[in-house]
Amino acid sequence: MQKQLVKGIAIAVVAAGAIGVCYGGYKVNGQRQYEQRVEYANKAIDKSQSELAAIAETINQFYEDEGKAFLRGDLLDSDIAAARTKLDSVKANAEEYGIQSDDLKDGATAIIEKKKQLTEELDKAQDKQLIQTQTNNLFENPVSSWKQAVNDVVIKEDTRDDALGQVRESLKLSKIEDGWSAVVLEYLDFANAQVARVNEIEASIQSMLQEGKVTEAATYEGYLNLANSISQVRNQTLKDKFTTDLTTIGNQLNSTSSSTSNSTDWSSSYDDSASATDNESNTVTDSDSGYQEDEESYY
Repeated sequence: MQKQLVKGIAIAVVAAGAIGVCYGGYKVNGQRQYEQRVEYANKAIDKSQSELAAIAETINQFYEDEGKAFLRGDLLDSDIAAARTKLDSVKANAEEYGIQSDDLKDGATAIIEKKKQLTEELDKAQDKQLIQTQTNNLFENPVSSWKQAVNDVVIKEDTRDDALGQVRESLKLSKIEDGWSAVVLEYLDFANAQVARVNEIEASIQSMLQEGKVTEAATYEGYLNLANSISQVRNQTLKDKFTTDLTTIGNQLNSTSSSTSNSTDWSSSYDDSASATDNESNTVTDSDSGYQEDEESYY
């Protein structure tokens, strides 16, 4: 019995010793692996500096100007995405390397700040690209210049206030305020003027023509004002549609007034008015600024 007890104790001592040796070996191995991670991280910091410098140069090339306000005309979404992928691959803090921050070399802090700065610059470029796309979607053709607003744009048939509101909201959320954002706002003003005219014309037609019949609100003066406004609509599809309704109103008013001795050929009056205002509206200048009460300067 005593021999068995001694034997059991001996086995336990041997087992404990073996466990101690394993634990010590594991601890030493873990420390060695950690030191290897620290060494790798500090070498990677030096490489990260050159990588960030290259990414910064790439972002600079997104723009036409040194002030980085106006994007290159041929810049693609994929260009921005590629730069972001490279930036995301740059490790900039101790957690990403699985080590303590105290074990990183002094240059690590500068890497972290530089990566943050470049991330913000990429976000800004991406916001500008998105807003330019949204703005272009308001018009039949892309705007001709982002460096200076040119009032030659024509809204799409379905462009309405909600579409303009979405662009304005995107611009507001971007918090971008520079020469580029000022140009975007000018284009939105151009679009707003044209949308306001379309809304006004639609409301006027609705008041004078319902279910194909003229209403009591249809007057000669209202007809001429409507004709003048329609003649200045730039979107040809909308203009043709409004002209059809205008012709219906004119024919019915002309038919009604034909029973009087002072009958007037309303359609002829429209043709004369439209011809004059068409010549005016087809002459587009950069000084046109938007919707005004003066019909000669109202889109």
